[in-house]
Amino acid sequence: MNPRRYTFYLIILVLLFLIPIIVFNFYIDPANLFKSSIYEKKIAALLLQNKNIANIVTYKEKLTQKYIIYETQNFPEVLAFGSSRMGIIDRDFFPNKTFFNHFVTGNTIEDMLAFYGFYKIKNPNYKPEIIIMGLDAWLLNPQYRQNFLETATPLEDGINKGRELIHLTPLHFNKSNLSKYLELISFDYLKASWQDWKKIHKKQLKNSYFITEEKIGEFSIKRSDGSYVYPKKYREMNDTEKQKLMNKYISREYLSGYDGFKELDQEQANIFDSFINYLVNTEHVKLIFYFPPNHNVVYNELKNNLSKYKNFFLAEDYFLSIAKKYNIEIIGDYNPEKCGLNETNFYDPSSHIKIDFIHQAFKKCS
Repeated sequence: MNPRRYTFYLIILVLLFLIPIIVFNFYIDPANLFKSSIYEKKIAALLLQNKNIANIVTYKEKLTQKYIIYETQNFPEVLAFGSSRMGIIDRDFFPNKTFFNHFVTGNTIEDMLAFYGFYKIKNPNYKPEIIIMGLDAWLLNPQYRQNFLETATPLEDGINKGRELIHLTPLHFNKSNLSKYLELISFDYLKASWQDWKKIHKKQLKNSYFITEEKIGEFSIKRSDGSYVYPKKYREMNDTEKQKLMNKYISREYLSGYDGFKELDQEQANIFDSFINYLVNTEHVKLIFYFPPNHNVVYNELKNNLSKYKNFFLAEDYFLSIAKKYNIEIIGDYNPEKCGLNETNFYDPSSHIKIDFIHQAFKKCS
C-alpha cells in the first residue's frame, strides 16, 4: 500500500475513534471545563433563599458549595464538613444555632480546607462557633488525593487561601487551553463522563429540580441547610434489592474508597494536623469529630481482611490521636455495633444511615 494512503487511512481511523470520545466528553463535561455553571448557581441561589430543592439530578457539588459561600450574606454559627455519610445531618442537631452542611460526595481533607478558605475570602473576620467534621478513613488514602486533584480546579482560590492560613505554599493548577482541550481525549475524563452519564440516564431529566416545602418526600431533597434526604424509592428499597447491592459491593477486589490504600498519605495527614491546629489555637473554634459508622457487613469485611485493609484502622488511630492531641470531642464510631446499629439501619452498603437511626450514630458511642 502507498505510504501516503496508509497514513491517510490511519488518520481517518484515529479520528473515527477519537471524535465520539471528544463529543461525549464535551457534552457531559464532568469538571465543567466547557460549560457555563448556571445550573450550580441557580441551586446555590435557591438554597440561600431558604428553599428546599427536590430532584436535583447531576450537578457539580463542589462548585455549588463555592457559590453558596461566595453569595451568602449570613454566616452560620455551625458548619458541617464531610462526605455523603454526613449528608443527613441537619439544623435540628444544633437547635437555636444557624447551621449549614457543606458535605460533598467523596469528600477530602483539602475540600474541607477549601470551603473554609472560601469563607475567609468572603469574610476574613468570620469564625464559626462549631465545626463538625465527618472523618472517613479514605481521607488518608493517597488514591483519594489523586481523585481530588481531578476535580479541584474550581476550588483553587479556596484551597490556596486555606493553605495560606496554615502556612503552606499555594498549589498551581494548569489552566492552559491546551491542557483543557486535552481532557477531551483523556481516558480519565472519559471515565468521569461515563459515571455522570449513568446518573443522568438513570434519572432521565437533568434539569428537573423544583422547589418544595417538604423535608422528606417522593423525590430526593436538598434542604435549605445543605442537608440531603434520599428519594422514597431508595429509602424503601426491599431486602432483595439491598442484597444485590451488597453482593456487588463486597465482590470487588477492594471496597469502595480503599483501592490503592497501601499506606497512609503523610502529606494529607500533615495538612489535616495543621488545619486542626489552626482552627483550635488560632480561630478558637470548637471542633467535633464524627466517625461515620460502617454498614455491619462492610465493617466485618474490613475487620476480617486486615492484610488488605489494615490502613483503614491505622487511619482511625491517626484521627483518634489528633482528637486526643487537641482535646476534641468524638461522636460516632466506625464500628456500627458500638452505636447500637445493625444492618437493617442502613440504606445501602455505602453506609448511609437511615434517617430514623442517625441520632444513634450522631452521639458519643461506646
